[in-house]
Amino acid sequence: MPEAALDDLPLTWVTTPAREMGKSLADSMLRRLEEGTGETRNQIMPPRLVTRK
Repeated sequence: MPEAALDDLPLTWVTTPAREMGKSLADSMLRRLEEGTGETRNQIMPPRLVTRK
């Protein structure tokens, strides 16, 4: 198979909402510093499937 044929392969990957995750973490840390609470919370941020053609 010639290498030129590999050019047309579609790429698919999974990406995470890094910016939103960072903002949520920073907000949570600031809230803990201000309120002095040791409570934790779970937050689910779904990944996104990116398909390139």
